[in-house]
Amino acid sequence: MASLADKIIEYLAKHPNSKAKEIAEALRFTRRSINQALYYELEPSGAVLKNLNDEWDLSDAVKKNRAEISAKQGVIEINEDSAKALKWINSGKNVFITGKAGTGKTTLLRKIRNDYQGKKVMITLAPTGVAAENAGGITMHSFLRLPLTPYAPNYKKNDLYSLDDGSIDVVKNLDIIIIDEISMVRCDMLDATDNILRHYRDSDKPFGGIQLIMFGDLYQLMPVVEAKDWNKIKEFYETPYFFSSSVLSKMEYYICELNKVYRQKNTDFIRTLNNIRVGKITLSDINLINSRYVPDNTSNRNAITLMTRNRKTKIFNNIKLEKIPGNSQHYEAQAVNWHEKLPTDWHLYLKPGARVMFVRNDNLFNKYVNGSMGWVEETSPDAVYVREDKRNEVIRVEKQRWDEYSFYLDKKTKTILTEVIGSFSQIPLKLAWAVTIHKSQGLTFDEVDIDAADSFTFGQIYVALSRCRTLTGIRLLEKIPSHKVIADDKVLTFLSCIDQTGRVKQLPSFRLYKHDVDHEKDDLLCFDISTKSYDAIKKGRKDRLVRNISNNNIACQVFENNGGKLLPNNIFAHLQKEWRYDEINDGNCPFRLRKVRMLKLCCKYFNEYIICSIDGSILIQTNTSKNQWQVSIPIGTILSVHQIKNNR
Repeated sequence: MASLADKIIEYLAKHPNSKAKEIAEALRFTRRSINQALYYELEPSGAVLKNLNDEWDLSDAVKKNRAEISAKQGVIEINEDSAKALKWINSGKNVFITGKAGTGKTTLLRKIRNDYQGKKVMITLAPTGVAAENAGGITMHSFLRLPLTPYAPNYKKNDLYSLDDGSIDVVKNLDIIIIDEISMVRCDMLDATDNILRHYRDSDKPFGGIQLIMFGDLYQLMPVVEAKDWNKIKEFYETPYFFSSSVLSKMEYYICELNKVYRQKNTDFIRTLNNIRVGKITLSDINLINSRYVPDNTSNRNAITLMTRNRKTKIFNNIKLEKIPGNSQHYEAQAVNWHEKLPTDWHLYLKPGARVMFVRNDNLFNKYVNGSMGWVEETSPDAVYVREDKRNEVIRVEKQRWDEYSFYLDKKTKTILTEVIGSFSQIPLKLAWAVTIHKSQGLTFDEVDIDAADSFTFGQIYVALSRCRTLTGIRLLEKIPSHKVIADDKVLTFLSCIDQTGRVKQLPSFRLYKHDVDHEKDDLLCFDISTKSYDAIKKGRKDRLVRNISNNNIACQVFENNGGKLLPNNIFAHLQKEWRYDEINDGNCPFRLRKVRMLKLCCKYFNEYIICSIDGSILIQTNTSKNQWQVSIPIGTILSVHQIKNNR
């Protein structure tokens, strides 16, 4: 394929026709690979160039290239689910296409884009650079110049409208917007997108009347929202998820779920992954996954390690690099007029023997893709020689260029064209003995080591496990406690609002409910706490309450119970056993946690109590020193303070 790409560029660059030279220049600096540029963009130009010079039939070259790429990407199987989605899209409906990991969402996205190429003006957007790279699109921030600060609906924001003339022309002529990994798009980000499109298209319709197609899985990683940002917008939104946006509440859209899994083949593994996805696992599920726990981690594997936190991966990778003898080769990035988030590290240190991952697609020779793994065999000041795992051949890797664009429209061909306005250059590699689970979303591996026992958010364990094609390719560095397998109730509630036709019915409120004057009638979690803790919480110096479950009365407050008898969770409900509240059970919580949204914290010394919200998930953990269960509660906003009447 390299010879075809080089031949096309050389041919076009030397051709006397000025249009041919423009295309050659665009190809040199296109963000996507030559393969994808040919596949998606050049067929109309090929038909024209065929008449310019009979020495080379470019149209045949394009057809040959398209066939090669189709063979690599696989032909999509149009099953009942995908056929329904395509029918809705062809009729002009707004659609959210969801499904488990490995059900062909990205493949269907490509088909939709190819079907409409040259027929409608469309663009593919994604919330992150990695997601945009995987989808063959660009980031939402790059295309729409979204501000990095939170957006509040119906409030004027001076820095919201900053598109150049070319981008404005594109927006005015758009027919379809595809947003991939929509589950990672924050609610206010989608509302800001709607505002910008309506502004430039001078329209009151949602998204300015542009058809919206969304792809993603809500059971995977949720949007990243910092506490300080959420505090600014939480009065406007019920959840951080895209489905809580103001614009979606005002428009009709349909939801189609793809059900057939193509990535994994083992039916037991697929069933277990699906149960983990929705947070409803059985004892056999947790036993199946934990059967992949290997106490001895000294075996020589090439597998990547997935970890929960960025800090852990950096420490892990640096320790591994330091163990390799010799000095590191330093590669420093260069940037010109670059305004976006850095796509990879500014400073990169590598040695022969380092484990690395490619962080983008090969722009010229298609020898690696984003997520490919390899080992460094040699370094030089201007290149790295990497033995890529799948090809088992050494690839010379030089600096690649990421471009920042402005956009303009070729109305004749209905094609969005780009003009480079900034660039970032760096070796497209990163140390990858370990990466975060968040960074692995969208990638697939044959072997993976997983360190997720300290999982802290919804979907983390599901994303980690579903990256691997087979159960036998997984190795757990620690057993996964069953209480760490959690799905967000907000997602479950939203997805329960879909009727049989695929429409989203009126959503219930997700907001924290306001308590009545008579607090004793509310479903509160009540604790007597020390003077020191009470004072710290009241003054905002303490944001989490941790209590040992030391007696059956506290256990009945924390866990669901039926007349004082604790109810076991789904994993243990079918087992004929009487569970005790103090039974540690190898770290697996045997009881169902109560669903409460507010705390009542009493202090006898001050003769008062406070009512406060719960800001996040209540966690159940073990205190190994005392061999007890602990409840860890994130404290939110203090809603009210009251005097204790009659000594409580």
